[in-house]
Amino acid sequence: MVEIVTILLIPASGIFLVSGIIHPLAQERLSNALAWVGAGLVAAAAFCGWLEIRRLPVYGQLEANLHIALTLAFCMAFSTRWIDTAGIRRWGRLLVAALLIRALAGNDGFTPDYFLYQFPSVQLFFALRLTAGGVLILAFLLYARNWIRAVKSGRNNHAADLRAASCTLMLGAILFLASEFSGTLWCAVGYGDTWHWTSNFLKSAAIFLLLMFPLHAPRWLKENGRLSGVGSLCTLAVILEIVL
Repeated sequence: MVEIVTILLIPASGIFLVSGIIHPLAQERLSNALAWVGAGLVAAAAFCGWLEIRRLPVYGQLEANLHIALTLAFCMAFSTRWIDTAGIRRWGRLLVAALLIRALAGNDGFTPDYFLYQFPSVQLFFALRLTAGGVLILAFLLYARNWIRAVKSGRNNHAADLRAASCTLMLGAILFLASEFSGTLWCAVGYGDTWHWTSNFLKSAAIFLLLMFPLHAPRWLKENGRLSGVGSLCTLAVILEIVL
């Protein structure tokens, strides 16, 4: 089954790479069509993977990058109905390609079974956190676009400019908190209670604070053209923690 997943991901990564490259070359319709084909291939690869391992994805180069890429691909595809994604579609598709290439580069197959993986709370902890990672990449791109526009134009952002990025960040934060709730249930299984302070809990607290800061930062900081990159940088830090 790993071979089938690989066979599907190789053309999918190429398709997203081509889609991202041709998008700014006045080939938007073709680029969008290719992105949908690529998303279908990634979904098929993920489905085949789930059939093979008979569980949701957990950490591991193949599983994690595949699931984050799947989430980002469909976020980019469906968000166009509610969010103006012009200007970030190219980068979103190139990032999907990069995640798929990273999944293939590991060549370590699926994560070996571990007895805790039989518990739904453990599976949900990883799957929801990886899903949050894909959503947060979209939030990062939206924040970065507003930041770059503000710096180039020399004007400040308005609340309306940041609404799409903030709403996407809130969705990512909700998914992350749902993952943490599953983690408390996992903690009850592993340690006998729902709270057991470790370095991982400290990391989770830091991630939560980073996600909340762009949403609760003073208005003058969020809307200042040159300083508004706080949303991009905080979200990027969380993404790197989840992906790496």
